Amino acid sequence: MKFRYFLMTGAIVFCGHAYADYSSHQFFRMDMELHKCMQIATAAAKRVGFSNIKSQDFTSGEDWRNYAVAYGVNNDGYSFQFVCNPVKGFGYVIVNGSKVDVKNKIRDGISAEIEAKTAAIK
Repeated sequence: MKFRYFLMTGAIVFCGHAYADYSSHQFFRMDMELHKCMQIATAAAKRVGFSNIKSQDFTSGEDWRNYAVAYGVNNDGYSFQFVCNPVKGFGYVIVNGSKVDVKNKIRDGISAEIEAKTAAIK
């Protein structure tokens, strides 16, 4: 009986932890130069409350390896990462944090900003 109680407690703790690690994410069609893609992603993140945004380019002589990542953490401890890959024509945002509804709201805010800015370019 004690073993069954221990097993159930472990399962609840493990499942609860897995639920807390859920990430919100979304793909975008970003058919543009790397610099412009990063500029749009950074501006979108700033509009939803990220202030200390950093970025890093990952370029090499091979076309398929040219991409960049923007990332940051807001005052509530939620983080985002945005990957731009102009060769393949996509962008990808990931938002992490403790509450699913807040992560989804942040992701949706970044998504709306990106979609508005990319529509204005076309």
